Amino acid sequence: MAATINKEDILLEDPLGINAVELPTSPVEYKVEEPVKEESPEKAPGIELKEPIEFEGKTISFISTDFSRLSGKDLKQIAKEYKMRFRPPPGESFLLDSSYLILCFARINEVDEAFFDRVDGRTYLGLTEGFKLGLSGLGN
Repeated sequence: MAATINKEDILLEDPLGINAVELPTSPVEYKVEEPVKEESPEKAPGIELKEPIEFEGKTISFISTDFSRLSGKDLKQIAKEYKMRFRPPPGESFLLDSSYLILCFARINEVDEAFFDRVDGRTYLGLTEGFKLGLSGLGN
């Protein structure tokens, strides 16, 4: 953005002439920088833990439920592991099964699923049942 300033637009208060300034006779163009507006980062979907949990040398204070951190290949591998371990009936959807979701959250957060045995019940239900009800922020 550019602004034009004319000599007539400038009012100088220097009655003694100590700081006299010679003003240009033609209009002067100055560039005015627009302030950069910092966009507030969107809150990542997940659950903030009341108390951080120490697990395998990591301090974990936030559990992400951001499925965009997984690739299609990751989801296929998780599904394969789930099917081998939990043997769901053929043709039955397991995508909202609590055990499947915990496997996904473990992969998203790069922790062993045993981590979720250490979270409190409210957090566990928030991750599993709350997720099923759409309270997780998936897709936000």
